[in-house]
Amino acid sequence: LIPAIREALQHLLFRLGMRKAGDPLYVIGSTAAMVAAFWLIALNVLPGAYQSFRVEPNEISYEKPYIGHNIEYTRFGFGLNEVESREFPVRDSFSRDMVQDNPTIFNNIRLWDWRALDAVLKQFQEIRLYYEFNDVDIDRYRYDDGYRQVMISAREMRASNLPDKSQTFVNEVFKYTHGHGIAQTTVADFTSEGLPNFLVKNIPPESKYPSLKVEQPRIYYGELTDDYVVVNSSEPEFDYPQGDQNEYYSYSGQGGVELSSAWRKFLYAYKMGEFKLLLSSYPTRDSRILFRRDIKRRVRALAPFLQLDQDPYIVNADGQLYWMIDAYTTSSYFPYSAPYNATERIQYKEGEAQEQLKIGHRSDFDGQNYLRNPVKVTVNAFTGAVDFYTFDEDDAILKVWDKILPGMFQPRSNMPEALQAHIRYPVDYLLTQGLVYAKYHMNDPEVFYNQEDLWIRATEKYYGSVQPVEPYYIMWQPPNSEEAGFSLILPFTPKNRQVSIGWIAGLCDPGQYGRFLAYNFPKEKRVLGPQQVETKIDQNSYLSGQLSLWDQRGSRVIRGNVLAIPVAETIVYVEPIYLQAETAAYPELRLVCIMHNDQLSYAETFDEALAGLFDTAASTDQSGAPSSAAYEEGTSIQSGISSAREAFQRYQNATGEGRFEAAAQALNDLQRALEDLNQQSQDQ
Repeated sequence: LIPAIREALQHLLFRLGMRKAGDPLYVIGSTAAMVAAFWLIALNVLPGAYQSFRVEPNEISYEKPYIGHNIEYTRFGFGLNEVESREFPVRDSFSRDMVQDNPTIFNNIRLWDWRALDAVLKQFQEIRLYYEFNDVDIDRYRYDDGYRQVMISAREMRASNLPDKSQTFVNEVFKYTHGHGIAQTTVADFTSEGLPNFLVKNIPPESKYPSLKVEQPRIYYGELTDDYVVVNSSEPEFDYPQGDQNEYYSYSGQGGVELSSAWRKFLYAYKMGEFKLLLSSYPTRDSRILFRRDIKRRVRALAPFLQLDQDPYIVNADGQLYWMIDAYTTSSYFPYSAPYNATERIQYKEGEAQEQLKIGHRSDFDGQNYLRNPVKVTVNAFTGAVDFYTFDEDDAILKVWDKILPGMFQPRSNMPEALQAHIRYPVDYLLTQGLVYAKYHMNDPEVFYNQEDLWIRATEKYYGSVQPVEPYYIMWQPPNSEEAGFSLILPFTPKNRQVSIGWIAGLCDPGQYGRFLAYNFPKEKRVLGPQQVETKIDQNSYLSGQLSLWDQRGSRVIRGNVLAIPVAETIVYVEPIYLQAETAAYPELRLVCIMHNDQLSYAETFDEALAGLFDTAASTDQSGAPSSAAYEEGTSIQSGISSAREAFQRYQNATGEGRFEAAAQALNDLQRALEDLNQQSQDQ
C-alpha cells in the first residue's frame, strides 16, 4: 500500500507543477497532496523510526508478549497444546533379559522395506497382468494369540493393463469389474528363499490363520478403480483365474444405481459420455452402474470441505475389506498462529562437503495455521458405502459442518470394534505437527527469540541417497503401559548436527489413540542419530569393503530405513541391507545391522545379529571398538559363495542371450570369487 501511495503522490505533484496557484484544481490537489504526505509519514516513516530507535534496542522486552501469544496459539492451532513432554534417560545398559521381557517389540521390528516387498508382491502375487498392487501399508492384527505388526496390500483390477486388443468396451465395462483380495505378510520374517512370510496370499485368498480369513475379497472400489462398470448384466463378470479356465461372479451388493429403465440407461450413457452403453444389449433391469469408484474422489464428492490424507489403507475387518482414510479440517485464519511452511531445509555433511537438502511436504497444508484430524472415513471395498466417524468432538470447524449437515458424522462409538482396532495416527499429521513442534517446543519467549533449541528432522541414507527420515510405525511400550502398542515415531537432531536430540510419537491403539508424546534426550548425553549409525556402518572395515564389493557391475546395494527402537530406557538401532542383482526382479535381504551405543553387530539374520551384539559387548577391546571377527568370517564365506553363485548365473544368462563380452566378464568374476573362497579356507 505504501509504495502505491508514494507513486500516486509523485504523479499528483508532477501534475500540480503544470498548473497555476489560482487554479481551483491546484488548491484541491495541494490539499490532497499534504494529506497524502501526512499519511505517508504516519504509515512509513514513523513506524520505521519507532522500530529503529525504540524497539530494536529493547527488542526482546517489547516483543516478548507478542512472541508469547504466537507460541501459545500456534501450539493450539496445530494440536500441540496437549503434548506430553518428558525426558528420556537413555541408559547404557542393554541385556538379553530386556529382549526376553519385550518379545512384542523384538518380534515386530520391520526388516522388510516397503519398496522391496512391493517388488516381491508384483512378482509373485499379482498372478495376472490385469491385477496390480498400488502400495504397501503397515498395520497391526491380532492372530495366533499374538499382537503383530504386518504389511498389507490390496490386489486391484487395472483393466488398462490388458493387451491393447483386449481393451474393448465390453471387457472394460462388463467383464473386468473388480479386484480380488489382499496380500498380507509379517514385517520381519523371511523364508529360506528370501521371500516374506505370507499370512494371506493367492486367489482366492488363502489365510494362514482363521482370524485373518477374507470372506468377501472382491474390490469394486479402490485407489486404482476410477472408471465406471456395469454389474449384474447378461455378460458374466470375470472373478478370478482358475488354472486354464476362469471363475465368474454375479454382484450381490447394493452399490451403484440400478439401470431399471430405458430412461436411466439413457441418462447414464449421457453422463458417462459413452453412447455404446445406450446401444448395448447387455444391461438388464437388474443391472447396476457403479461409478466414482476411486475412493478419494468418492469421499471428496460427499465432503469437499475436508482435506484427505495421501495414504488410504486397506483393512480386513471380520472378513470384509474396508478402506480407511484420515480426513483433516484446516484454516488460515486462526489468530496469532504461525502459518505452516511446506518446504523444509536440512543441512547435512556428506564427506567433507556440507549441503542443504530441500524437501517438500503436504503443499495443501501450506499457509494453513490451524490443523486437526477429527474424522476417520471408511469405504466398503465391495459396496462403496461411505461412513464418517468423529474422533475429535472439540474441533470447532467440524462442529459447524455437523450443524450444517446433521447426521452425516457419526460418533466414534458407532464405529465397529473390528475397524477401531485399525485406526492409525496418520503419517501426514504427525509429520506436520513435528515440523511445527521442532520450533514451537520452545515455550520461553527469550529462548524462542534466539532460536537456541531448534530441532531438525533427522536424515538417513535410504536407497542410495540422503533424505529426511519419514515417520515410521513400530511396536513400542510407553512408560506406565501394561503392554506394547502400535505407535508412530519421528526422531530429531539439533540444527547442523547429527546427534539425536529427541523424538515424538503418536499412539494408535484405541485406548491410547491421539496421545502426542515428545521425548527430550539429556543435554549431557551423546545419543546417536540415524545418519551417525550409517557412518558407523560405513567406517567398519569389513562392511565397507563388502558393500563396495557387492555394489559393483551387475548388482546394487540398497540401504533400508534406520529404525531407532526405544526399549525400556534405551535406544536400539536396526538397519536392513539388501542386494539386488541386475537380473533379479526384487532385492534380497543380505545383512541386518544392529547398534547400541557404539557397539555394532551384523549378520545375515536379525537373531544372529542380536546375539552378536551381546557377544560384541562382552569382547570389546580397550579402545572401545567392537570385535566381530567371528561374524565377519562366517559372513565373508557365505558372501563369497553368494558372489560365486551370482557370477555363474550372470554367465549363464549372458551366454544364453548371446552377450559374449558380458559372459567373459562374469566368468572372470566367478574365477575371482572362487580364488577368494580358497584363500579364506586356507586362512581358517
